Amino acid sequence: MLLILGASLMDACNVSRATDGLVLGVREQIAIEMGGDPVDVQLFPLQDPPRPEPAQLHNYVQGGAQLGREPMLEDEVSTFHIGFKQQLRAVRRQADFYQSLSDVDLLISAGANDVLDKMEHSAEFLDVLDTDDRRDDCW
Repeated sequence: MLLILGASLMDACNVSRATDGLVLGVREQIAIEMGGDPVDVQLFPLQDPPRPEPAQLHNYVQGGAQLGREPMLEDEVSTFHIGFKQQLRAVRRQADFYQSLSDVDLLISAGANDVLDKMEHSAEFLDVLDTDDRRDDCW
């Protein structure tokens, strides 16, 4: 069993999905390299996580997640956090299930949303990108 936690790079549809079919992106390639089948996956949206069932991949990833609890999403019933800490809490609630298995591995994808947040709020960093020809700007 492979548990996947993190942000949008590994989100298989808990928050959003760019396609209706299987696309061998980073998530699938890593899962295959780690011996998993990217088709045998159970998704765990944090607003209403299901009970874990046997599957090669358990995906707790939430697109837009940061390392803390943020950001928050809203559905018709509630507002809820989707950050990495919330994903860890969701996994911990299922500890009995995971401890009953013979092998559980963990893949964490983290950092990009935190980096982007810091870049947006850092005048010093943006000053570095302010060059004469402006072809190196990140926007």
